[in-house]
Amino acid sequence: MQGYSRHIKMMTALTLVVLSAACTPAKVDRDADLGLAVPDQFAASQTSGNDLYENWLEDVASPQLRAVIDEAMTLNPDLLATAARLNQAQAQLTIAGAARLPTLDAAFDFNRLQSRFTGPTGATASVRQSNFNLSGRLNWELDVWGRLAAQDAAAYSDSVAAEADLVNARLSLAGQVAQSWFALTTAQQQLDLAQTRVGSFERSNAIVRSRYARGITTALDVYLSESNLASARSLLTRRQNEFEQAQRALEVLVGRYPQAALEADEHLPEFMDAVPTGLPSELLGRRPDVQAAQARLISADYRYAAARRALLPQLSLTVTAGNRTETFRQFRSLSDLVYNLATNISQPIFRGGQLRATVRLEDARRDERLANYAGVLLGAFEEVENTLAAEVYLAEQVTHLRDAAQQAQAAETLAEQQYARGISPLLNLLDAQRRYLDAQSQYLDVLRARVNNRVQLHLALGGPFEAADTPFELNGLAQ
Repeated sequence: MQGYSRHIKMMTALTLVVLSAACTPAKVDRDADLGLAVPDQFAASQTSGNDLYENWLEDVASPQLRAVIDEAMTLNPDLLATAARLNQAQAQLTIAGAARLPTLDAAFDFNRLQSRFTGPTGATASVRQSNFNLSGRLNWELDVWGRLAAQDAAAYSDSVAAEADLVNARLSLAGQVAQSWFALTTAQQQLDLAQTRVGSFERSNAIVRSRYARGITTALDVYLSESNLASARSLLTRRQNEFEQAQRALEVLVGRYPQAALEADEHLPEFMDAVPTGLPSELLGRRPDVQAAQARLISADYRYAAARRALLPQLSLTVTAGNRTETFRQFRSLSDLVYNLATNISQPIFRGGQLRATVRLEDARRDERLANYAGVLLGAFEEVENTLAAEVYLAEQVTHLRDAAQQAQAAETLAEQQYARGISPLLNLLDAQRRYLDAQSQYLDVLRARVNNRVQLHLALGGPFEAADTPFELNGLAQ
C-alpha cells in the first residue's frame, strides 16, 4: 500500500511538471545579428524643414484623389487577394493552437445479430441480439519540451507577417493609385498642350499661305509649314491615345471596368512642403514590408526550434470510457461504465533520417529568411536615400524647365511677329515652335516626376515624416 501511495505521489509530481512545461512558450534559439552599420539619420536628408504631416496624402492628394483611393481599397482585386491570405494565416494560427489542447471524441455504435439454428427435433429457432456501444476518448499530447508551443508561435509570427503584407498592400495601392492619378493628369495636360500647339501651327500656316499667295515667300515655306502642322496633328492623336490608356490603367487599378471614363485633376500639386531635416533612420521600422520580413524570420526561428524538439520523446495522456448494453434504456445507469487511463511515451528511433533532415531544412530556411530580411532593409535604405536625393535634383529641374518654357514661349511669339513682318525667315519660327513644345512637354513631365517622387518617398518611409510611435531594433529580433 505504501508503494502504491508513493507511485501516486510520483505521478502527481510528474503531471505538475509536465503541465507547467506545456504552458511555457518556446523561446527562439538564437538572436539574429544582421551586422548592418545603420546611421541615425538618412545621409540625403539635408533640405530645409517644415512642419510635420498628420497624413502623408495631405501633401499631394486632392479630395477627388482621396475618393478614388478609398474606392480602390474596397474593389482592387490584388488587395482582396492579400486580405484572403491574411484570413488563411489566421486560420492556420487556430489550427496550430489546437494541437496544444486536448482532443475529445465520442462514438456510438449499434449492431443487431440474428442467427438461426435447428434443434435435435428438427425444429428451427432464431436468436436476435442487439448491442449498443457508447464510448468517449480524450487524448492530450503534453508539450513537455515546447515543440507545440514553438509551432504555435511560428504560426502567430506568420499571421503577423500576413497582416503586415496587407498593410503594405494598402500602402502600396494608395501610392500606385496616386501615381496613376498624376499620370492621368499629366496625360490630360499633354493632350491640352498638343491641341494648343495644333492651333498655333495652324495660325502660322495661315500666315505662310497668305504670304505665298501674295508672292512674298516661296513654296518651300509652305511645304515646311504643312509638314510642321501634320506632325503636330500626329502628336495630338498620340496624346489622345495615351490619355485614354492612362484612364483605363487607373480604372483597372481602382477595380472598375476599363471604359476610359475617369477624369482627373486639371493641375498637379506643384507646391509641396519641404522635407524635414534629420529624418531618423528608425522610421523604416514602421514599413510593413520590413515588419513582415522580421516576422517571417522569427517564424523560421520557431520552426527550427520545433524541428529540433521533435527529436525528443513525446508524452501523451489518453482517457477512454464507454458502456456496452443490449438495450438503449440501460445507458441511464453508469454502473457498467468502463474507463481506462493511460500515458504513452514515444521516442523516435529510426525514421530514415527524416527528422534530422527536417532540422537541416528549417535551419536553411532560417538562414534564407535572415538574408531576405537584410536584403529588405538594404533595399529600404536605398529607396529612401534615392528619393531624398531626387527631391533636390527634381526641384532644380522644375525651376530650370519652367524658365526654359517661358523663354521658348517668348521666342516663339517674337519669331512669329518677325516672320509676319518679313524680318526673320520661316526656319526661325519653326524652330521656336518646336523648342517651346519640347520645353513645355518636358516641364509637365518633370512636374509629374517630382510629385511621384514625393509619393515614393512616403512609401519608402512607410508613411508621413513624423517618428514612429514605438521603438524598433533594426539589428536584432525580439525574443
